[in-house]
Amino acid sequence: HRGTAFWAPESTEAAYRWAREAGVDYLECDLQLSSDGILVVVHDDNILDKTDVKDKFPEKAVEKNGKLLFYVKDFSLKELRQLDAGAWFNNEDHKNEWRSSFANQKLLTLEDVAMIAKGNRIVNYDSEGKATYEADPEWNGNVPGLYLDTKEPRQNPGQDIERKLYTELDRLGWNIATNPSSDKEFYKGGKINVGNTNGKVVFQTFSKESLSTLN
Repeated sequence: HRGTAFWAPESTEAAYRWAREAGVDYLECDLQLSSDGILVVVHDDNILDKTDVKDKFPEKAVEKNGKLLFYVKDFSLKELRQLDAGAWFNNEDHKNEWRSSFANQKLLTLEDVAMIAKGNRIVNYDSEGKATYEADPEWNGNVPGLYLDTKEPRQNPGQDIERKLYTELDRLGWNIATNPSSDKEFYKGGKINVGNTNGKVVFQTFSKESLSTLN
């Protein structure tokens, strides 16, 4: 659930790579849209508490009931990649789990998590926030599926997150409607193989409308 969220900052590369190596069947991801229509993996629509957004982009705050809010939908991917999504974890609440390397973990895209599931790691990001990947030397062969939650479709009215999700899964080779798999074994050679089967993607949502559209 959001990667190994107890052991590493939730929904970051560190958490998802750790979960993959631990042998989970699925990597759970909460999906939202950036202002430029990119599917990003973030649980809370307000990213104040788990990034340094207040320091990086104070001008993007929205005041509501006396509180400052910073909504994912108001940021481009380029802007989101500039945020530190890991340093918040290195505090007294996680004194037995935190690591200095968690600082400056980035917010991820759906593509990032799909690439991690297939045994890759992120090398760097270009000036627009696009990631470059390479085979992860720590990969032990597990290929989990993706458990995807269209978390806040109401935050992006008219953006059709479900259609964008379908199209992105198609581009990434994870859409079994257009690219079915012949592999049926969820476990192979003692390793997780879910991500190579027709069970590779599971959808969930709290929105009945979103669920209907996904169906």
